[in-house]
Amino acid sequence: TLVFVLCSVPVDRMPYAVETVARVLTPGTGVLFWRDYAAGDMAMARFDAAGRRAGDAEDGADDSTFARSNGTLSHFFTEEEARRLFAPHFEVIELKRIER
Repeated sequence: TLVFVLCSVPVDRMPYAVETVARVLTPGTGVLFWRDYAAGDMAMARFDAAGRRAGDAEDGADDSTFARSNGTLSHFFTEEEARRLFAPHFEVIELKRIER
């Protein structure tokens, strides 16, 4: 289970993090459950309003990564981005955004 974990990893290290998870799991023995922030949700709007983007374009930062006041990152994923991260290592059974 990865619940609000991957969002805290720097964007350029995310592929390595997912690869590492895949490597330590025994193939074919279970399901990886992943839940994280979604691009466009209310938490993203709050970060955006507070002007907490992590770095700037010169640092390679994107519009979906923010820094909390304690320095922890919060990245907001699109479905396409999540599929690109997980599909090379896992069979993606279901990937959807849940609106609340």
